Amino acid sequence: MKHSCLILFLIMPLLMKAQIPDYNKILSPQELCSDFDSLKTVMESVHPDIFYAFPKTVAEAKFDSIRSHLNKPMTVFQFNQSVKPYVTLFKDGHTSLSYSWRFWQQSDLKLFPYKVKIDKQNFEVTIKRNSAAHAPVIPVSSQITHINGMSIEHIILNMRKYICAESDNYLMSSMENEFSQLLWEAFNFANDFFITYITPESVSQDITVTGATTHEISKQEEETTASQDYSWRILTDNNSCLLEFNSFNNPAKFDSLLVNMFTEIKEKNIEDLIIDLRNNGGGNSILGDEFLQYIAKEPFSMFGPTTVKISPYLKSFIRKFRNADYYKTLSDDNIDSLLNKPDGLEYASVELTSLRNNPLRYTGNVYALISGITFSSASDFAWVLKHYGIATLIGEETGGLITCYGDVLSYKLPHSGLTLGVSYKKFYGIGASDEDNHGVMPDFVIDSDKAFDYTINLIKNKSASKKKYKDEHN
Repeated sequence: MKHSCLILFLIMPLLMKAQIPDYNKILSPQELCSDFDSLKTVMESVHPDIFYAFPKTVAEAKFDSIRSHLNKPMTVFQFNQSVKPYVTLFKDGHTSLSYSWRFWQQSDLKLFPYKVKIDKQNFEVTIKRNSAAHAPVIPVSSQITHINGMSIEHIILNMRKYICAESDNYLMSSMENEFSQLLWEAFNFANDFFITYITPESVSQDITVTGATTHEISKQEEETTASQDYSWRILTDNNSCLLEFNSFNNPAKFDSLLVNMFTEIKEKNIEDLIIDLRNNGGGNSILGDEFLQYIAKEPFSMFGPTTVKISPYLKSFIRKFRNADYYKTLSDDNIDSLLNKPDGLEYASVELTSLRNNPLRYTGNVYALISGITFSSASDFAWVLKHYGIATLIGEETGGLITCYGDVLSYKLPHSGLTLGVSYKKFYGIGASDEDNHGVMPDFVIDSDKAFDYTINLIKNKSASKKKYKDEHN
């Protein structure tokens, strides 16, 4: 668990009853500049080292250039298009500008109705599946060449400017995951889509399709993918257990799942546990602490030293939301101690968590599946599994870095209503340093879509070898 009085999980969309931004609202030049000035001030005040990846002089020149073009009325949509590329310059996946999750959940925009796969080497975009029930079927693996007359190469090149990411790996994974929203955000592509594609049989085809709302897409995705935060099942053919761990949310619910899962694992003498983190974008790291109480072999910590930026914005947020659920793990004394600290950088040292007595402790084999989507607390957890030798990692490099910025303080821009999220902590993975500015590397590098099948084969081969050894020595 992130320890001391500095444990704060400031995820504003869960706490604020903010109005949904109206992307057609027209803002005056004065309002545009005011919001952009606020954005810059908050980013520099809150972030521990905002210029770590982009020189201050270059950033300020970019800021002045963008600001000089905010000289005529714009819609909120146009404002976001103009200034979001400034935010993405700083290469921090937790520092972002967005319309908020409520906007996407309630929007009637009709978005691109297909899930795609993007080849990270040659940037080819292929169809993965339909994202809306009404959308005409395009054969899986068909290669998209144009959308609304625009080449896919041009689309990818410009989409990059709208993605907040600290690595190309996470950037491309995010582009794949958010392709439909980004088409609208970067190009205002919505409602109807004219698509040119090449089938797996090398036949070029054109098709016009109507888009789908976020609600319609979500409903379809729930039927085709794992929509739960987490679920588990016993794989009887391999005497193994699969945990689909899609989100670090709801600690109490996860605690209950762990008890039930490890009880059955013990009763059935399960030898192999597969933890699927491929679709996990993070959340509350407390879930990782509790999970480790079942699989760790020694005292542990999810993190190494942590740097925290104390700022007036952070203190103001805490005063406003100190009674929220996120603070229930902290005493009033701890919160008051934080509020009384001087502004500036605060350093927290490593504190190992002891293993408690646990009759359900698991001592079998552990495998963790990872991908470019594995981010934030999920990536931190993957690093802990690797650092302590708890699990064999299979798949692709994680999107989250071992040494990174995180824990987000969110700020609503006063005129546009857009939500600015800014990291206020720097985390070091346990045993890591500033040199570890890369994702967690798998022990077996394999396309993440094939990681589960690869793991099952590893287990089968291990079991076959074990059986052969027993037969030969009996």
